[in-house]
Amino acid sequence: MKIVINSRFATQETTGVQRFAEECSLALNSMEDYEFTYLAPKGKIDLNLKEKLNIKQFGIFKGHLWEQIDLPLYCIFTNSILISFCGAPSLIYKKIIYFVHDISFLKYPKFYSLLYRYFYRVAFSLVSRRNLKIAAVSKFTKKEFEEKYNISDVMIVNNTVDHLFRETEKPLLPEILSGKEYILAIGSNDPRKNLSQLIEIYLKENISEDLVIVGNKYSHFNEKATTMSYQSEKIIYTGHLKGGALSACYINAKCLIYPSFYEGFGIPPLEAFYFKTPVAASDIEVHREVCEDYAHYFSPYQIRDINSLIKKATRINEKLSGEIHPIVTKYSSSLQKNQLKKLLCKSFAK
Repeated sequence: MKIVINSRFATQETTGVQRFAEECSLALNSMEDYEFTYLAPKGKIDLNLKEKLNIKQFGIFKGHLWEQIDLPLYCIFTNSILISFCGAPSLIYKKIIYFVHDISFLKYPKFYSLLYRYFYRVAFSLVSRRNLKIAAVSKFTKKEFEEKYNISDVMIVNNTVDHLFRETEKPLLPEILSGKEYILAIGSNDPRKNLSQLIEIYLKENISEDLVIVGNKYSHFNEKATTMSYQSEKIIYTGHLKGGALSACYINAKCLIYPSFYEGFGIPPLEAFYFKTPVAASDIEVHREVCEDYAHYFSPYQIRDINSLIKKATRINEKLSGEIHPIVTKYSSSLQKNQLKKLLCKSFAK
């Protein structure tokens, strides 16, 4: 049985969904019961991942066209099962195991370009009816997908922060943050990340710490607001960070504030827990599921008194004991690997 892994994620900037795909691929690669082929489009790629997973680069197209033409055609000609941990599901191939991270394009359509949301509506509608198996990254996302598409057998494969245990780069703050006290926010110009409101409230209140925003702008969001354009000497935009630079940002932050309106899981709080950084998170269902009682919650629709959020999150953090945070232990790589094994067994039992 030939199993192909859509490894386009290795050619992309690493955000939450690419991180999930990487961790799951490494977990699969350690399984001896199956043989996997990792495929990616030609061009720029993470060379470390390419070597670890033995990724083969092929095809004529790149990006979405590679995902919708080259990749499924390869699977058709080789009679392979296709696994896509992130990205869009194939519109033409049925023998697919697909992973759902959220349905934000349906919950908040105005946040996305017309073409983006139309394409994903069609793709998700097709894959919900034609698949070997669907998996979701949280109980919350499983429930939403099942209710929307009237299905009942979505499985769960959670995120993990095992990459932080493997990190070899020494934590080193970007020079722009050297010697500064700051609170940390991680996200993009995706409006559901709610950074605009956080920044506006921050500028109104008397906050002694700087506000550090880690993340990039992306073109598929239909946002007229200026999330990444607020100008103040106390707001620092670092762009995308990874490795030791990102680790240092967590370690030195007074608190992570994560104000999203909507998430499918939310990896930044989990990463903050790894570094024992206090977390203040929006009071939404999936954050309650993932963070449990280890974060301080606030309404994402009425952010106020940021100093109070920091103090309350810090008090929760002071109660921690043990070397590894309980939530990091809960969402372990061994749990993820076992979830993947169960998924494969059920998929091939069809």
